[in-house]
Amino acid sequence: WRMWYGGDVQGMTSPRPMQEVVCLHALTSPQSQSISMRVIDGINWTTLEGANALVKAGIAKMDDFWVLVGYAGWAPGQLAAEIERGSWHVAAASSTTLLQQLMNQSKTADTLEAGISVWTHLMNKMGKGQLIGDEVAFEDLMLREWAREHLAQESVERIHSSVETAVARHRIGGG
Repeated sequence: WRMWYGGDVQGMTSPRPMQEVVCLHALTSPQSQSISMRVIDGINWTTLEGANALVKAGIAKMDDFWVLVGYAGWAPGQLAAEIERGSWHVAAASSTTLLQQLMNQSKTADTLEAGISVWTHLMNKMGKGQLIGDEVAFEDLMLREWAREHLAQESVERIHSSVETAVARHRIGGG
């Protein structure tokens, strides 16, 4: 599994039992729907254990999932304030097209770049590439360094080990 930084809440720096691994997908089979929750039209999420079970059953491929460790969260009104000050760029998009675009890019993008190249590509497709400028923002550079530290092979191996342990426990427990 290719792991991506999903955010600092219950992310890679959290103790292993507290890490949240989310697998986004656009699968529509009854089996995938039964172990998934709808995010928005055309995009669902399941656990890594759920994604692994679908792959092992031949219902899905690993490439069908965008695997994120951690997530971003906001206090009431915080996201609206961040959008208002220009920290986020809002655009209409087809959820299925967006997820497919992200998954296609994830096949070749370097996880140690923390998704910055993916973000740059999407900003250009939205016609907002001029907002990026020639230089990467300080926050992006800090995220890139965080990813290099936490997504380096030894960190990924630690996460994979904890996920494999959780999957094994789930199988033993019959859940």
